[in-house]
Amino acid sequence: MIGDDVKVTGLTGSNVSALKQLDHELHGTVHPSGVLEVTATTATFAGPTADAAQRLRVAMEQLAKVHGRRGHPIHSLQAVARKLERKATLENVKWAEAEAD
Repeated sequence: MIGDDVKVTGLTGSNVSALKQLDHELHGTVHPSGVLEVTATTATFAGPTADAAQRLRVAMEQLAKVHGRRGHPIHSLQAVARKLERKATLENVKWAEAEAD
């Protein structure tokens, strides 16, 4: 992990499988997912957290065109996207608190 990259932890086997499928199916497309590395329980995304969450949502939209919006892999990716979005919100709160001090 370098610079502003973001790591999501506590992923399930289904989350990991969906991320790998996303990376495989969308690799090299106009909307790259930003997934840098996937392990058994973690994923590392390129860039700041809010940007990573947005890229994942865009990539999910591309994948939904092929697989539909229900079931695997989209259902499993929703949890990963929520983790990124929660992390981005917490970072914004911490930044705002630091600015207020």
